[in-house]
Amino acid sequence: MTERAASGGPVWDFENRPLSRYPSPDRTYDDFIVASSRRLDPKTVRSAIPQGAGLLSVEPTVTLGPVLWHRVRMSSPTTARTISECLGASGIAVRYVASSRHGSLQLGEEFRPCSLEPKAGAWSGRSASVPLTPTPSCWSHASRGVCLDRASCGRGEDTRLAVIDDDAADLELANVDAEVLVSVKERPRAQPHGTLMVGWAVGTSRFEGIAPGASARLYVIPKPGVDVVSLPLAIIRAAADGADVILCPSYLEGTTSPMLDDALEFASRFGRGGLGSVIVVPTGREASSPPDSSHVSWSIGLGEPASDPRILCVGPSGRNGGWFLWEQRKGGLRPFANRGPAVRFLAPGDDMTSPLRPSGASHAESSGASAVAAGVALVVIASNPGLSKSEVEDVLKRSAIPAADETDDELSRLTDPWDAMPARRDADGHNAKYGYGRLQADRACLMVSDPFCAALVQMGHPKVAARWLDMRRSDPSLKAAYSVELGLWMARQCLARSEVMHTFSVLARHLRLVAIDIDRLRAHGTGALLRQLLLALRTVPRAVKPPEALLAELNDLCEGLSQSLANPARCGDAEHAVWRLAQVAFGHEDADVEG
Repeated sequence: MTERAASGGPVWDFENRPLSRYPSPDRTYDDFIVASSRRLDPKTVRSAIPQGAGLLSVEPTVTLGPVLWHRVRMSSPTTARTISECLGASGIAVRYVASSRHGSLQLGEEFRPCSLEPKAGAWSGRSASVPLTPTPSCWSHASRGVCLDRASCGRGEDTRLAVIDDDAADLELANVDAEVLVSVKERPRAQPHGTLMVGWAVGTSRFEGIAPGASARLYVIPKPGVDVVSLPLAIIRAAADGADVILCPSYLEGTTSPMLDDALEFASRFGRGGLGSVIVVPTGREASSPPDSSHVSWSIGLGEPASDPRILCVGPSGRNGGWFLWEQRKGGLRPFANRGPAVRFLAPGDDMTSPLRPSGASHAESSGASAVAAGVALVVIASNPGLSKSEVEDVLKRSAIPAADETDDELSRLTDPWDAMPARRDADGHNAKYGYGRLQADRACLMVSDPFCAALVQMGHPKVAARWLDMRRSDPSLKAAYSVELGLWMARQCLARSEVMHTFSVLARHLRLVAIDIDRLRAHGTGALLRQLLLALRTVPRAVKPPEALLAELNDLCEGLSQSLANPARCGDAEHAVWRLAQVAFGHEDADVEG
């Protein structure tokens, strides 16, 4: 790469040297998690550990599907390897043994293939008790927010959000479905951090969040440093309870462990009935300075939870839609978030309306930005409940828009110019500060709602897509053309298969051209439009067969188009009707037309 940054290095470079916080694998501990592939009898575990080793207790911790944990406490410190060898010598096969109190970069064996019975529960969506419109200082501001358009995005009805946090004063204002205590006896009430997260994502009695139709539960875990097992326990519990989105906005640095790996795999594989729960975390703000450098790293460690590929890592955007920079008391600007290859997106994190005091603004920082992102994921899932976790993540990426780069004024005021690095985006649009860009709720929801909307948004016409979706809901002829369910399924196929997206994009681009003038439509010959539409519908089910009811509807639709193609008069009328709809969608409805 020949282009260089202001520092003289490559434009993708930055001071990426966070301090390591994970101890040696041979360190001794007195409290362990033993993960097995089969259910164990605690008596068997006790008998496997020599009497002189100082065993205190063996307690079952999790027995849910492939996650089988026992907690083993010792009176004197020993190594995880010693415990594993003792169990192995007795014929007990374990996936791993790890400290329950200290993080580790160790990875245990993968889950064995298994199925999980869905858990029946009464966790349903809700409506905000006092619907309020966010002020312009919140995410609704189109120039720097997530473009929350209720007509396109809805309210996140019938979705479920799990917030995992360690403090939540004023929780009674958040109207949560349940408060779940994990390894704590009561909820800390020193700060309203968890309550704010629920508020920005879903809402409070004073404030309408991103997805006010969603239901929220708070899973309360101990403060950082107590253990590294409570967070994984909460994630597993939330996924088993039916959470569509799991938000972990508390301090996560140093909590990587084999148990967290199990929890993320469990949520990704078994959450949402097998579709996978979306897991969102903030970038955090962990400054570290290497001993031989005068620059602050502001980096997400590759071994930290935020870098896990199963997680959506979200950073905060500032007032201008770029990286969140804050002004120090003595002048100068500094970053308010970490950066790194794992950053996926930006969401608003500065001058946010407070869910507890809607008349005032609040610095949401990276944790608040992750709450906004969780709300966006909820409205996307509500728009198309059949989306898998990977499909949700993919459409968020496809619909994101570039973040604003630092202005000349900001660059001149930066305390350290290295804080603005990296200077540019990679060819795929990623930047260590911005990820793939700023989340856009309306674009994402439109893309998953209808195949033509998916094509139009990808083409750069979100307003036309919104108009088309509105017509689908209100125009009798278009409403009757194909069901909402078939539209949702075809939208998923557009996102999953480039051939299908291209086919609907060809139709959308053609309609964009001919909508200007009826003579353009006629120039292609009667039947060209219906023929192309029929080809599109035949393309959709080639690789993935839809459910029987949708396949029957698709076959009936294709049969109707075939019959119209065989009748010139009927074909002409049908194409003229489609052209009229395109006129309205593309804003040419006042054109002078014969016939």
